[in-house]
Amino acid sequence: MSFIAGYILGLEEHSPGVLEITANGSYTAEGCWNRVNASVPDRYAEGYADGAASVLLGTKSITANGTYSALQEGLNGYSSVTANVPDRYAEGYADGAASVALGHKSITVNGVYTAAADSLSGYDVVTVNVPDRYDEGYADGYADGSASGGYTFPPGTAYGDFIDLVSGDTVTDETTGISIVQEIFEAEGTGVIYIHAVGVEDDDSIFREASGSKTYISSKAKVTDPASGTVTIEFKWYYTDYPGTVRTTTRSMDCDFLVGYGGAGHSFSVRQRA
Repeated sequence: MSFIAGYILGLEEHSPGVLEITANGSYTAEGCWNRVNASVPDRYAEGYADGAASVLLGTKSITANGTYSALQEGLNGYSSVTANVPDRYAEGYADGAASVALGHKSITVNGVYTAAADSLSGYDVVTVNVPDRYDEGYADGYADGSASGGYTFPPGTAYGDFIDLVSGDTVTDETTGISIVQEIFEAEGTGVIYIHAVGVEDDDSIFREASGSKTYISSKAKVTDPASGTVTIEFKWYYTDYPGTVRTTTRSMDCDFLVGYGGAGHSFSVRQRA
């Protein structure tokens, strides 16, 4: 048989056909196909609908803190959850504040005070009105010191702590033995001349002034620099012819005999001026 005859015979025995497929599966050709038409439907939507229908969902409204389970309610899950748990801060604050007992305290005497002693948790207002008895103590001490001829300050009392209060009286530095004495008197035999003298008891003169036209009222003396013996004197006076106008004069001078007076660690006493 010639090549051409065999080729034609083969074509006649194996003529290709067309296969139409409408369902998933395995197919075997009885001959051969030169074309396959597949038209299998897509069932995704159908499967999704069946799957969604098999799930039981519900809604949940929550008003209190806690743990919630859909299974305990016969559900597969929640499609929506609404939470409306109230904020109880204000309620707790009010309860806490109400449990604290506060009160007012008025204190007129020094001491230690506790709220518990007053059956309170604490004080919201404390009014302190303890009287300052410094003047009372000073007046009593001064009167006692004057009556007994003088007052000696306790050890450790610094010159600067008291001198402004007693600078018009006789102050003695007991460590140096020097007393500053102040006097206002009429010059003997004149009847008109007044002498203002500030000195020490051994007659070293710090300041002396004589005038027939002045009347002296008061004086104060204070050592301002113990290292140099600097003393400051302040005195009040008026012209004798003009008694309504009081003047104040301040003088400062260095006195060798006052070096060391009023120094640190010294002891002091005071007595009322004559």
